Amino acid sequence: MTLLKSLVLVLIPATLCAADLPKQTVGHYQITLRLPPDGLYAREEAQIEFRIEDTARSDPLTGFAPVIRASPDAMIDMPEMPAMAKFSETAHAEGVPGDYGIHPTFAHGGAYRLRIITHPPGGDAFPVEFPLTVLDAEQASKRKPQPPRYTMDVSAQPRKPKAGEPAELRLTVRDRDNGNAVVTSFETVHEALLHLVVVRRDLSRFAHEHPALDPDGTFHLTYTFTAGGEYRLFADLAPKGAGGQILAAKLSVAGPEGAGFDIRNTDAPRTRQAGDCSVNMGEPPCPRVRPSASFSRSIRSAAWNRTWARWVT
Repeated sequence: MTLLKSLVLVLIPATLCAADLPKQTVGHYQITLRLPPDGLYAREEAQIEFRIEDTARSDPLTGFAPVIRASPDAMIDMPEMPAMAKFSETAHAEGVPGDYGIHPTFAHGGAYRLRIITHPPGGDAFPVEFPLTVLDAEQASKRKPQPPRYTMDVSAQPRKPKAGEPAELRLTVRDRDNGNAVVTSFETVHEALLHLVVVRRDLSRFAHEHPALDPDGTFHLTYTFTAGGEYRLFADLAPKGAGGQILAAKLSVAGPEGAGFDIRNTDAPRTRQAGDCSVNMGEPPCPRVRPSASFSRSIRSAAWNRTWARWVT
């Protein structure tokens, strides 16, 4: 590497730190947070960086000396949802001395908290906290979304389930950061490793199930669909150390579909209940003005105060 390139790598963080970036100071240590320029979005793998400096030691280029080999431990939680699984990771060192990074994925938008515990060489460990604002995935429509870290494969036996007949469902979670390998270790969230919400596209059928985990990391569930149609499967789970995730997949079910949910029927109830899970249909615009009017749908657990999905059709 040339001397010019080396200088550029060192000067870039100094320039960024000079901007109005979030900072926390503990004793003679300063931590500066650097978030993605376009913000944080749900269901995307984010890159969060921070710089640790020793203000008691000067540096001719950056002002303060970088703290290397700090082994910072990062934890992200959601204060309003204390039972939600936490993201935890030992931050990796970036290419510039004193810079560190983590790569969390947020299940949904909201107010989060980042806690960093720094272990400076020869000094005592100390914590700092930063608030994080995460936007819903729908708010990223005007930008190219980052690919999610975790995905879910769903298979069924028989391959296309039939209404009224038991089907064996298998759900496999994969980690893109680990060569798309199968995830085998999960944290318990609300007394279960996985909460599966099964919803027909028109919202007239839905259920909340808890598939069992096999030794190979695959979840299995024997389930009987009461009617045919297009279904969405939402999995609420937490891979070890990655925090809560919500993964989705589609599944077609053969057989009679029965009565559906007619949005034009203004007398129909807008909210339906199944155990502690409710489905709410947002009020649509006047169909006589816009025959193909859009409307919102959401699935929420009253016990957990969590929304699994909200989409527009």
